[in-house]
Amino acid sequence: MAEVPRILVVDDTEANRYAVGRHLRQAGYIVSEASDGHRALTLLARELPDLLMVDIRMPGMDGLELVRRVRGDPRTMHLPVLQVSASFTDPLSQALGLDSGADGYLTHPVEPLVLLATVRALLRARRAEREARAAEAAWRATFEAIGDGVCVVDPTGCIERWNAAFETIVGGADLLGRQLTAVLPSLRIIPGPPYVALEDGTALQGVEFATDGKRLRASASTMPEGPARSVCVFTDVTRQRAAENRVQQAQRLETAGQLAGGIAHEINNMMTVILGLTEFVTRSGDLSETTRRDMREIGKAADRGAAMARQLLAFTRRQMLQPKLLDINATLTSMNRLISHLMSEDREVALHLSADAGLVYVDEGQLEQVILNLALNARDAMERGGQLSISTSSERLGKSFADRYPGIEIRPGMYARITVKDTGAGMDAATLERVFEPFFTTKPVGKGTGLGLATVYGIVKQSNGYVWAESSPSAGSSFHIYLPQASGRAGASDAIPSPSLRRGSETILVVDDEPMVRALARRALEYYGYGVLEAEDGEIALQVVAADVERKIALVLADVVMPRMDGRELSERLRKSHPSLLVLYMSGHTGDELARRRLLDPTVPFIQKPFHPDELVAEVQELLDLLPRAEA
Repeated sequence: MAEVPRILVVDDTEANRYAVGRHLRQAGYIVSEASDGHRALTLLARELPDLLMVDIRMPGMDGLELVRRVRGDPRTMHLPVLQVSASFTDPLSQALGLDSGADGYLTHPVEPLVLLATVRALLRARRAEREARAAEAAWRATFEAIGDGVCVVDPTGCIERWNAAFETIVGGADLLGRQLTAVLPSLRIIPGPPYVALEDGTALQGVEFATDGKRLRASASTMPEGPARSVCVFTDVTRQRAAENRVQQAQRLETAGQLAGGIAHEINNMMTVILGLTEFVTRSGDLSETTRRDMREIGKAADRGAAMARQLLAFTRRQMLQPKLLDINATLTSMNRLISHLMSEDREVALHLSADAGLVYVDEGQLEQVILNLALNARDAMERGGQLSISTSSERLGKSFADRYPGIEIRPGMYARITVKDTGAGMDAATLERVFEPFFTTKPVGKGTGLGLATVYGIVKQSNGYVWAESSPSAGSSFHIYLPQASGRAGASDAIPSPSLRRGSETILVVDDEPMVRALARRALEYYGYGVLEAEDGEIALQVVAADVERKIALVLADVVMPRMDGRELSERLRKSHPSLLVLYMSGHTGDELARRRLLDPTVPFIQKPFHPDELVAEVQELLDLLPRAEA
């Protein structure tokens, strides 16, 4: 139900108040009265009516002064005012009344119909104005609440209106009358609607462009009504694109990692055979010095192949680590001489080590490889000399840090930070984006494998850390490594020393689908006195074990990934039929990768290919030492 309008009648003549009030009350309005301006202000302060009727000539405060005060008060400034006068009826007085702020002017005697029509007209105007102000407030609230930057420009490109998000995007607030192209130089003004386009003339219809370190998506359209104007909408997609690029990079690295893991598996199989046969040929004792030297070179080449496989596994984060608590500063100090030697005389090495860098739980050899790879990369970037600086510090990673790297899950906590910085040639943005990809290199053919920084990435990630690179052409490069800080005693490790080798007599079953690997394992074990049986897959292995009625087989040495029956199924079948039979698994894949793929229980003994013959025998003997306890 609509609310009944309330009208305040102000007149010092009681007869006038009575006559006007009677007409208004008969028309259904609620009427209150005041005999002078001061009384009217008191009533207005108490309750605001819908309309104010004011006589002009009154003692103390006339109607003109009252209207001026009403218009000067923010609370009453929009109140409709109707002036009524019996004394000032000439056109000049009417004009003066309207100019003082009145919305209507009537003179006595007033015809009741005219009075009521005028009141209705002023109330309609007040309702329309109130609705317009509400709509304006709602529009302004919506305009400001929009997360995108919005601005309105005229045909010349001058900014007329904008919201807070637009201020944030362009970094300024005093924008009225400024050219849009002055705050967003990547745009230009065009003659026709929508008056704004990219520099090359491309229409602003969901297009993206770069400006001042940001990436914006923009659209523009002409207002359908009123003066020619264009509404431009800008969305800051910088973080979104950065996150998408990181996801794409992670996907590329994951794809490359799968490829690298497969390559490493094959290399490990081949290097196992080459390293083993080289060892046996060298042990034969009837070689000429030339042949012996050739065999040493073959061994070196095989070691390099094995090292490359280890680098591939490091990148894919699937290598076997032996972490222990390390004092980072002590590790870097001990490496200083080696790094200085690698740099040569025209490249200076500076260490800036902070005492609060603390301890980290990492594989010492792998951490040293990270630093050496970065140092070698820096050396190659400083062809004409320069400075390599290595610094450490302690830093807490939290939300503010995570906000700088959208799309990456940052585990909060205290980290030791290692920064390796050079003054070399630097990298452009395209190179920087691919710097950790395997086999990507800017070096000439034969000067690099493209695995150095990929290895750094993999080792740091597998050590639960983070690594970022910063660089620009001619400004050098910086690599920032973050490793979780740990507490305890430096040097603590769970490593178990390898037993000394001896001759044995037990029977070993070797299971591998690669004949050369089986032949090498047989030769290595027989060299130390062990009896050897062979099987080319899991099914044949089960047949051989079933035929061993005298239980001569003491241990099964089996590859994990094989046709027909993989290592996991073989392990489960042997555990059921021969629970006391010892099993040692080998693979060109790493143990943690096999566990991740659920091909191997992480508690099962495992040896990583490639291996030297003596390493295999040492693992076998270590397991056989458990045999009496297993049979007890």
